[in-house]
Amino acid sequence: MKPLRALLVVAGLAALVYPVARRELAKRHALARVERLHADACPVIDERLLAFRLRHLGPLLSSWETIGGCGAGGATGVGIKWVGRNTTGGLFLSQVMNNLIFIPVSIAPGQGGGGFNEIVNVQVGEDFIWHGTWNFALSVPYLYKHYNDVAYLGHIPLTNAGLGDVNVFLTRKFGTDNSTSVTLIGGVPTGTYTADYQGTVLTPDEQLGFGRLTATLQAEHTFDEDWGLLIAGGNAGYRGGKQTDKFLWFFDKTSEHNYRSPSASLFGYAGYFLGPWVPALGVNLTGYRRQDTRGDFNETLDAPVATVAAHASIEWSNSYLAILAGAYVPFALRGVDWQTSPTANYGRYLQPWTLALALSASPF
Repeated sequence: MKPLRALLVVAGLAALVYPVARRELAKRHALARVERLHADACPVIDERLLAFRLRHLGPLLSSWETIGGCGAGGATGVGIKWVGRNTTGGLFLSQVMNNLIFIPVSIAPGQGGGGFNEIVNVQVGEDFIWHGTWNFALSVPYLYKHYNDVAYLGHIPLTNAGLGDVNVFLTRKFGTDNSTSVTLIGGVPTGTYTADYQGTVLTPDEQLGFGRLTATLQAEHTFDEDWGLLIAGGNAGYRGGKQTDKFLWFFDKTSEHNYRSPSASLFGYAGYFLGPWVPALGVNLTGYRRQDTRGDFNETLDAPVATVAAHASIEWSNSYLAILAGAYVPFALRGVDWQTSPTANYGRYLQPWTLALALSASPF
């Protein structure tokens, strides 16, 4: 038994020492590769300055390694995006983001009493292939939707909760410092889209999922500055289109023929380095081809086809743990179509806005 105990002790010590040694070795190899760069390989960057900057800043250059977003059923547009250093150690990156979306009270029919949506989004990802130029991630959201006064159900409160649509992310990073990225996001219809109350089917925005495969293509670039970072980018998304009587085009499934319009967004963020803190501000502009509708009668959901949103967040981080708090506040630019004002047809300027608290960790 003594040899067995000795082996267990040695194995335990090795498990503790291996991650630290692995990270230190990877860091030394990365610095050595940068210092071996020739001037003709990157004519716009001074090799000595770049090597010094990597030594001096270390994990500060990792802001573009994280895929942002708040999961299925989140706020209009990009929503809360992680802006900051995030984490750099460990075998993989994991994030948990809790979004609390507040629905303002209005005179609009259906949900005029306001309410809230809570979305807890768990995301796990890892860099792979060619020194981390690719990243794969999986995002699983849990949604809790509450509405204070639903008119079409007889002015009663309504709650719907459960698993949302799972999202799969595949990112390709470009450039000598991986500062440009292109991400393909695929949504799998795991969340219910046919929930009802006493035989009355809920509206699409009250459902937990889209009911169709969805896809988004996103591109962004990070400008690394002495004082912090700038992020600029955009995306275009297919949100499922018109549901048919077939689930995923070949399995029979009843449907109310809801329509989800394609969308596109442009966004920009700026983050400032203050020791372990990174406060950030941003703006997001989102437009939809046309209004989302419910059922075969093309009843619109009285949501704007164009919005502009303000983003503010602050991050604290070290190599293995990061915490972010943020707010996302969108305002209507156009009403139920591109010809109406934001306040026409019972509209309002202030749209459902979001507060978020997120935790990121790189374990092992």
